[in-house]
Amino acid sequence: IALEYEDFTLDLYKWALSVIYTRSTDFQKLDEDTGECVTKRVIVPFFDMINHSFDSEIYHAMDEEGGISVFNGPAKTIPAGAEISINYGDFPNEKL
Repeated sequence: IALEYEDFTLDLYKWALSVIYTRSTDFQKLDEDTGECVTKRVIVPFFDMINHSFDSEIYHAMDEEGGISVFNGPAKTIPAGAEISINYGDFPNEKL
């Protein structure tokens, strides 16, 4: 579907931003050239379906090649069919 310039509205822009920000997450990665930690916002399929819990010990990370992994904090078994949640952080709903 091709959109013309006139088709772009403030409401459409806000909708597009909300889609990006509600389905993406920040990952920190070490920049090999500078040695600094940089943050990248990425969209990971199905990652946006993981629910939040302040009690969660599950975390996520990005490796040097950009591969994304989800880890279970302390080594313990997660039962089949159990809900997996991660801690989004202490942010207001407007930020999330």
